[in-house]
Amino acid sequence: MAMYYPPMPENKTPIIIVLAVIGVGIWLYYRGKKEGKTDFPDVDYKTGTQEIPKSYNPNLLADELFDVLDRTFATPGEKEDAFQKMYYLPNDDLKVLVYNTFNKKYSKKAGMTLTKWIDSELVFNWGASVRKPLIAKLRSLNCK
Repeated sequence: MAMYYPPMPENKTPIIIVLAVIGVGIWLYYRGKKEGKTDFPDVDYKTGTQEIPKSYNPNLLADELFDVLDRTFATPGEKEDAFQKMYYLPNDDLKVLVYNTFNKKYSKKAGMTLTKWIDSELVFNWGASVRKPLIAKLRSLNCK
């Protein structure tokens, strides 16, 4: 039994146009994806890194902050606890380190920095919260 192959069209222009449109679509997709990336530069440390203990892991606090900021049903108490941990870090360089770590890991998801994300939060303790002082402190450290 002989195999049947459909005849090749004499005019290959429609095939070339379809392939060109697909190619342009793929190129636009990847170009748009590349343009959509937001890289926030690291903020310089106030006194260098000598005040940062070698054993300090900024990922733990950065992950906790992301968890409470990203979760839809995080309670105001959970957010306040995370904000207090950030606010009461022993020195400014640790705050900058956590800020830089958070931005490297999570800012692309939100399209904003940690400071802007905290500032845009609507659910938090409206009473005695460290949210506003934390935002002011981060901005004073050039963590915008």
